[in-house]
Amino acid sequence: MPDLDGFEVARRLRHDGYDVPILFLTARDAVADRVAGLSSGGDDYVTKPFSLEEIVWRIRAILRRTAPKQAPTDTDLRFADLELSQDTYQVRRAGQTITLSVTEFNLLRFLMLNAGRVLSRSQILDRVWDYDFNGDGQIVDTYVYYLRKKLDQHGPRLIQTVRGVGYCLRTAQGPGAS
Repeated sequence: MPDLDGFEVARRLRHDGYDVPILFLTARDAVADRVAGLSSGGDDYVTKPFSLEEIVWRIRAILRRTAPKQAPTDTDLRFADLELSQDTYQVRRAGQTITLSVTEFNLLRFLMLNAGRVLSRSQILDRVWDYDFNGDGQIVDTYVYYLRKKLDQHGPRLIQTVRGVGYCLRTAQGPGAS
């Protein structure tokens, strides 16, 4: 930054009453620099080299800690004891937080948006994977398996297989479901 360093920017933001999350990404790795970053108002301090995945999880943690508690919004989806927040990318089942990959999250969101409807593998591929995805439809089966493994730890199975057709999010098994 040409005129100010990040420490000063953080100090000014905090002094002016801004309560925005601040994550330092820097090459300055001395203990004194980390202490200065956090004491100037930073919420976290990460030095290079870092992995993008770690940064994503640190941002999620900061947002979880700093997000105001509010009533559910239109971007919150609910089905049975399952809750999905499209704003924070958080999923809870029976009050327990469930960590999902981006693809698992997108698959669950699509199922929740279409709860009660049977969705074919091709419908799921079109909406969850890119339109130009050249892979095999078995990827849907694999990700449904991953999702079930995580969700079913906290309650009865919600993702039902309708043999020869596809998948459906529902609480009770209907004819042909398993």
